[in-house]
Amino acid sequence: MPKTTVTGKSLDDLKKKIGAASKPKTEEITVESSKSASLERNLFQGFDALTALYISGNDIGEIKNNCFEGLTNLKYLYLNNNNIKSLGIECFKGCMRMNELDLSGNQLTKIQAGCFTEFAMTTTCATLNLSNNQIDTIEVGAFKSLTVLYGTLDMSHNRLTKIATDMFHNLLIEKFDLSNNKIDTIEENGLFGSNFKFLHLENNGLVNVHPEAFHRCEIQSELHLELNKLSNYSTIFKSLKNLKELYLDDNGITELPADGFLGLNNLDTLYLNKNDCILTKDAFMGLPNLETLHLEENGLSTIKPGTFNRLQNLRNLNLSYNNFTDLAPNTFWQASNEDEKTYLFTLSLHHNDISKITPGAFGGIDRIEDLQLYGNKIKAFVPGAWKDLSYVGCIQLQNNDISDKAILHQLSPCRQVKLGGNQIEINVSSLYPNDLKLKDIEMISFNYCCYRLENGKWKFDDRFQESVIIPK
Repeated sequence: MPKTTVTGKSLDDLKKKIGAASKPKTEEITVESSKSASLERNLFQGFDALTALYISGNDIGEIKNNCFEGLTNLKYLYLNNNNIKSLGIECFKGCMRMNELDLSGNQLTKIQAGCFTEFAMTTTCATLNLSNNQIDTIEVGAFKSLTVLYGTLDMSHNRLTKIATDMFHNLLIEKFDLSNNKIDTIEENGLFGSNFKFLHLENNGLVNVHPEAFHRCEIQSELHLELNKLSNYSTIFKSLKNLKELYLDDNGITELPADGFLGLNNLDTLYLNKNDCILTKDAFMGLPNLETLHLEENGLSTIKPGTFNRLQNLRNLNLSYNNFTDLAPNTFWQASNEDEKTYLFTLSLHHNDISKITPGAFGGIDRIEDLQLYGNKIKAFVPGAWKDLSYVGCIQLQNNDISDKAILHQLSPCRQVKLGGNQIEINVSSLYPNDLKLKDIEMISFNYCCYRLENGKWKFDDRFQESVIIPK
């Protein structure tokens, strides 16, 4: 591939050296050590075969209109880490095959109307990067009908304070990143007619989101709103019927409004970590397909029976790093008959202060594949603690206060028990042959592993060493 490296401190010097290059054959140009105030109209005229243009790390301040006109084969344009303060409205006119356009790390403050209007990037992994600038103004129409079909529009780490009505109108973008700005408001129709797979709005300071902010907006996979100040989100998600994952971590949410999740019919994962949520029976209305719910670090100490009963497809519930000391009856599910029982793949209760499991705590649950109780204060289990559970795949009890091997006779029938990091002492020889007379456990892990053979005896497996989980 014919390549040219150009070093030109002034604009005239740059023009001269670029003009001396072989125009019909050159496919790649690198500009180095340039302090040219601008890149002017038709500077690269005649380079019809050019596919890559590297102008990173110079001191260029402005891109004039029609600067890259005629570069119909240009795929990669790197203008990052310059001193660019303004873009001509038609500076990228004619760039029809762009895979990557990098304008990050400049001094841009404003994107004018028309600058990226109907600008299309349709190749896989395409990127339009405007991150790490000082953009605080985007004129209505600046991005109208922009397409980055299989890639990213990155506007993170700028100075936007709001998404105004029609600011991002009819965009078609796989991943749109607006994280780490100063956005506190999304106005009505701010994202009207746009289609995203991933929308990132985390770490902004969002307080006000208009109920019609997402009107006729399609988000197919993930909406990231973590690290904001959204105390009230009533009805704002009602148009996002195809959203799969919603991130609301660390927002200071205390109340979960009954209509907060209406419209999220296909949501399968919800993150509400690091809030101060008060859970009510109506908190999770409108989530018929939710499978995974994260409620870590919410200061929860009790849960009213029936709180999760609307979540008929819930299979993974994470309540770790809360303040539970005792698990009361029907903490997780309430069933009046066998047909109303549920089952869970994962129930995470690690790093609480649990010392007691009251009989009936697992009422309404038939089985749990992975029960995580490590990092608590459990010494033993009271009779009936496991009633209602027919089976547990793995009970993780590492780093508790267990010292008596009798606890192995207090457990629910299960495939595996993990006890590493406790003070329990068991002579391996006592497990071979099965002096403990355990019938319903197939594998025990201490800081080593013992598993049951087909003849019912236990074998010490010295090839296996269980890692000790670090306590809270």
